[in-house]
Amino acid sequence: MTENEKNMALRAGASFCASMPKGEALGAILEALSARYLGERALRAGDEVLLLGNITASERDLLHRNGLQAVSAEKGLVHALSPATRMVMFGTAGAEASALRAARNFCNDFELWLIVDARKAQFCCEFDGEIYPAAAVGDFSIVSDEEGEYIVTRDVQLYRLLPQIAPKNKK
Repeated sequence: MTENEKNMALRAGASFCASMPKGEALGAILEALSARYLGERALRAGDEVLLLGNITASERDLLHRNGLQAVSAEKGLVHALSPATRMVMFGTAGAEASALRAARNFCNDFELWLIVDARKAQFCCEFDGEIYPAAAVGDFSIVSDEEGEYIVTRDVQLYRLLPQIAPKNKK
């Protein structure tokens, strides 16, 4: 990781960070989560992604271009859950910590991926007495600063699946 990536990981409460050109973070995450290495948890065409919070039209479009079905979960995650559900996307703009905490717990209960768009996160979450920045709650989270966009994660194996990192690991 570069010095800038290390600093962003530290600010986000994550262990690993990869810088991205603006607008490319979600695509890189989708590619990483499609890896065969993930077995049954890998994303496949036709899988459903439950959307909570502020998810943009371009992000929805990217999900569709990757063969995924975007499903609104505004009426509740349990209500939107189906056997085809593999992932939850959580937009933090205007959201509350309790909603993100509930989404993390839901994903843990049903073995779903949680992607957090933390570019506009203004809160932290408490789990088991520990306080975490919103970006540290997702399996992958997207954060940004004036220099660009970043993907952060606390999981080294997920980090190594990112397309920008994977080629470096093959050398």
